[in-house]
Amino acid sequence: MMKADIQLHQDVLAAIAAEPRLASANIGIAVKNGIITLSGFCESHAQKVVAEKICARLTGVRGIAEEIQVNPPIAHRRTDEEIAGAALNVLSWNTMVPANAISVKVEHGWITISGDVVWQYEKREAEKAIRYVQGMRGISNKITVTPKAQIGDVQSAITQAFQRTASQDAHRIAVTTDGNVVTISGYVSSWAEYKEAERAALAVPGVAEVRNELKVNLLGPEAIHIA
Repeated sequence: MMKADIQLHQDVLAAIAAEPRLASANIGIAVKNGIITLSGFCESHAQKVVAEKICARLTGVRGIAEEIQVNPPIAHRRTDEEIAGAALNVLSWNTMVPANAISVKVEHGWITISGDVVWQYEKREAEKAIRYVQGMRGISNKITVTPKAQIGDVQSAITQAFQRTASQDAHRIAVTTDGNVVTISGYVSSWAEYKEAERAALAVPGVAEVRNELKVNLLGPEAIHIA
């Protein structure tokens, strides 16, 4: 669905203003050619994630540029040592993250997590687990995924995953593989479908990395002409 930038801008303003977890006055919004740019600041990294998710759910979104800065209030600020300790504690309580597999480094409030895991979901869960650590300003996820098993017919597996979980037509998405690295290309009808296709690919056993080269075409499949 093609939507005018001015209408999309109004939709973003309304959606963010309606979210009680956000101080909407602190968030700047710009829209150009269906791409939303978020700027300004939030009090926590978790609020920053909420703002991005709100935009991703809206129709007419072709992309999101996220430039929000995290500026914790004085009462919530912590030293790097305190943030690192809290992050390690949160990870230790998360049963979806392998015990003792993740290392944490904190510099100026920015958390870097590293280590090696078997599954892509473990990498994602580690990042999700520390989003709510008080005082942190951002996350760099440098965890590597090293599958124990070889990928079998990964293209078939991913196509089947799209057919089970994705709302878009799986035949509009091409899949290529290079070892355990998967590239998805083609066209989808919304930013939400773009992210959904990526999640479906990441869920296939043995996939270590997904390179998402999908294009968002808001006019629908009838407007797509592939040479």
